[in-house]
Amino acid sequence: MPKGVLLSHFNVLVRVAHTRDPRYKFDVDKSMLGLMPFFHGYGLIVSLCSIINSDQLVVLKKFDEDVFLRALQDYKISFLPLAPPLAIFLEKSPKVLKYDLSHVKSIVCGAAPLSKDTELGLKKRLKSLECIQQAYGLTEATLAVTLLDRKTVRSGSSGRVASYMSCKVRDPETGKSLGPNQVGELCFKGPMLMMGYYNDEKATRESFTSDGWLKTGDLGYYDDEGYFYIVDRLKELVKYKGFQVAPAELEAILLTHPKVRDAGVVGLPDELAGELPLAFVVKRDGAEISEQELQKFVAREDNTFVIRGPTPAAQISKRTLGEEILHSLLQNKPDGDAMIDAVTGEALSRRFLLRAACDTATALRRCGCTKGTVISICCDNSLQFFTPVVASLFLGCIVAPLNYNYTLEELEHALDISKPKIIFCSREVLPKFTELKRKRDHIDKVDCNETLAGAETMETFIERALMGQRVIPENFQPLTDDPAKLGAFILCSSGTTGMPKGVLLSHLNVLVRVAHRSEPRYKYDIESVLGLMPFFHGYGLIVSLSCIISSDQIIVLKRFDEDDFLRALQDYKISFLPLAPPLAVFLEKSPKVLKYDLSHLKYIVCGAAPLSKDTELGLKKRLKSLETIQQAYGLTEATLGVTLLDSKTERPGSSGKVVTYMSCKVRDPETGKSLGPNQIGELCFKGPMVMMGYYNDEKATRESFTSDGWLKTGDLGYYDDEGYFYIVDRLKELVKYKGFQVAPAELEAILLTHPKVRDVGVVGLPDELAGELPLAFVVKRDGAEVSEQELQEFVARVVSPQKRLRGGVVFVSEIPKNPSGKILRRVLRERLKTYKGKQESKL
Repeated sequence: MPKGVLLSHFNVLVRVAHTRDPRYKFDVDKSMLGLMPFFHGYGLIVSLCSIINSDQLVVLKKFDEDVFLRALQDYKISFLPLAPPLAIFLEKSPKVLKYDLSHVKSIVCGAAPLSKDTELGLKKRLKSLECIQQAYGLTEATLAVTLLDRKTVRSGSSGRVASYMSCKVRDPETGKSLGPNQVGELCFKGPMLMMGYYNDEKATRESFTSDGWLKTGDLGYYDDEGYFYIVDRLKELVKYKGFQVAPAELEAILLTHPKVRDAGVVGLPDELAGELPLAFVVKRDGAEISEQELQKFVAREDNTFVIRGPTPAAQISKRTLGEEILHSLLQNKPDGDAMIDAVTGEALSRRFLLRAACDTATALRRCGCTKGTVISICCDNSLQFFTPVVASLFLGCIVAPLNYNYTLEELEHALDISKPKIIFCSREVLPKFTELKRKRDHIDKVDCNETLAGAETMETFIERALMGQRVIPENFQPLTDDPAKLGAFILCSSGTTGMPKGVLLSHLNVLVRVAHRSEPRYKYDIESVLGLMPFFHGYGLIVSLSCIISSDQIIVLKRFDEDDFLRALQDYKISFLPLAPPLAVFLEKSPKVLKYDLSHLKYIVCGAAPLSKDTELGLKKRLKSLETIQQAYGLTEATLGVTLLDSKTERPGSSGKVVTYMSCKVRDPETGKSLGPNQIGELCFKGPMVMMGYYNDEKATRESFTSDGWLKTGDLGYYDDEGYFYIVDRLKELVKYKGFQVAPAELEAILLTHPKVRDVGVVGLPDELAGELPLAFVVKRDGAEVSEQELQEFVARVVSPQKRLRGGVVFVSEIPKNPSGKILRRVLRERLKTYKGKQESKL
């Protein structure tokens, strides 16, 4: 039932002040249409403001299509406040074309969100319209609390916070305030807030946070420029299999259909899914349309061509990843070595790893770490790396590994995503974390692998927490939970916006990958795997965890050294080698390879970036013992390899077929249609290897999936008539340097801060060893002199090694762009064909 919102004189006077603020003031040509009901806050307060400002009110008793249009025409209305149904009428009704509405210059829409399509449609139909805007408000805050400046158009946005007011986006579960592009409940403070609900103290109390912010009940977010976007009502979201579906989004889509006059979406209770989105639809007069037609219209996806993985022989464990690891360490080769340092020969037994992980888990638990607590680790490859990782998985904590090459600024961004409670790190990076701990109150503790000021060692941490006692592994109880709903890892992955996002993988995601190790078609005859790929990277992390569960020995290389690498292959008789293209090129071309006995090397699987067919064939020619060299395709968001070749199959240039448990379609990114064999499109995947989402970034998560739930990879490829996949290019514009993803937008943003740079565009310069080298096309400011070396050093100071401008700098007169201002990188890549730059390409 409605409640009585008590507004003060002061509340309304703030709104009056807004109508006189130059930023919000519209030229109303003396007349304002009084169509909105005067009993409603919108019509009431707009009308009062008109009286105070001496604007004439043209009153419509009730809505009639012709009377409404005639009033706009005859009274030359220039400024029109309205609600979405009227906006849709103006956009779609054929009657509108019979009247002269050339005086309508400004429309402001309130009361409910307006779709972007309707905004654009109105602009197209009403040629005189200078701007159409949205505002967001509620009766409890005297209407509009976010507005656009009168000359600003921002389709889909309801503007910025109005003067005199403050806003925060709040996680309704935790109460924490959220940053840009994170969806939460909008909360406001300021002199527009109601006095309260009249004679209802309880309802008034419940509508405010403990520190006085009005809870609106509306979900939204703001972008990096402070523009707000409304998603839906908090209480009206449809919850489908853990996903939150906004009815307003589906309603906006349905209203763009030419045969639909109105629509309302709710959740239909369902035993398995929770709720199913269901639409109530009003058809236009005389229109005929079926349920199936509207369902397809909303989905806008065609799934005619879907490639599914083969029937699995290996079953996915129903236990958590922690339970699976504990069981393996207890039962499989308990006296064997889990890891051996390739250089020193030092070994870590499976029994010691188990005991250390149980001790660490118990210490973490006594420090308040429980299910969902984030633990970070930042160090190079070492025998100790997986102890806190396994311990965290035992407890249901989420592990957020960090690149030890990150600069302070990059670490700061990564920590703001995951907000770890405890960080385990090496001495090399300790100074950075000591500094960051002073700035970030979510960090309780930093533990180092050595005794240094500002941190304690992991051993000391355990001793102090356990008070000298030791845990008996056979008695240790890990968390039991649903592996599909339990977060395991937050892995950093670059996006097209330029800054990394946190990919949240579940225990189930990783367990599917573990199952593949037992799948006969993917199984290799191995006992030892070389642990060279960085453990903080998804590739090195998940391959190593799979080895621990499968009881395969990991030969650890702290970092790449040509002779250490080759000697490890020789001395430890490595038969199976997962690697990235730069190492494959090294094995194919380096004369050093001929000095070592690599006759045990039988299988190579290359991932992280495409490998050329020539390199594959060259490796086979050089390494006579090699039975197969294969490629795999994957991405962090899908728990690595989603296309693989059978262990005994070779297909030069191909990354294999879709793996068991997964499905793929090649999708036309423009139309959403699925494509058949030998047609290039964006690869999209479904299945239990697909991430839970981007951690604390609902907007980015939504944008990464199609409307019917396919993960959009941003990679272009095709499959042949036999279902073998080939990667062609990237739809997204990331530069792939030695398996690392480098976002051009990040480097461009840095270069644009240089005082002598006017414009810039970054692309990848093809390189045989590294894959691609970041290269910048730069437009200098008029009269400025700056060298290639100066700009390379300028960037190197603030980025990690993989992001440096190793491809060089090319000075140009302009950066090619399309009409909307987007850089035409394909044109820049064409220019690279004639560019002969200095290339630094060292492993």
